[in-house]
Amino acid sequence: MFNVKIDDKEIIKLLNKLSKELKSVKGVQAGWYDEVHKSDDNKSVKMVDVVFTHEFGSKDGKVPARPFIRPALKKQKNWNELVKALISDGFTLEEIAGKVGNRIKEDLQKRISSNTPPPLKASTIKRKGSDKTLIDTAAMFESIHYEVVKKRWK
Repeated sequence: MFNVKIDDKEIIKLLNKLSKELKSVKGVQAGWYDEVHKSDDNKSVKMVDVVFTHEFGSKDGKVPARPFIRPALKKQKNWNELVKALISDGFTLEEIAGKVGNRIKEDLQKRISSNTPPPLKASTIKRKGSDKTLIDTAAMFESIHYEVVKKRWK
């Protein structure tokens, strides 16, 4: 028979640390802030409005829907796998949330740069000098943010 002594002081320290972490990090938010950018005709536009117009199409039908957010969200299973791997590697919850936020940002950027159908009209290609959908000034691509959300202490 073997006797094993458990150092409960170390276990209590570990549990206290884990408890503080669980209380300190709520998750991560990713997307676009309500920033204002200049459009091609020098008008001020909110990036959020640009994003939703491309995702769902314009009300007047001039801009067709080119979904890129919803397909990126289908990668959520991959994000869950990333969390599991990072936990196994000993990362803190805050570090995990930051890495997941960055992965979401990268997945959105990949979708934006994937030339989402339908293709551009010939007149649009001529105007912008490229046949890439969803990328004109690159403002939508570059303005994706993520933020680790922390709970408020009560």
